[in-house]
Amino acid sequence: AAFGISLPTDDSGEDREREVSTLAVEAAEGISVRLR
Repeated sequence: AAFGISLPTDDSGEDREREVSTLAVEAAEGISVRLR
């Protein structure tokens, strides 16, 4: 997962990890937009 974030594995562990990665990417993009 992005930035070493690890969540407890459950039935939707992979989906959750992907969701966290997506949120991290969106946060990074938001920061980049603010810095422009």
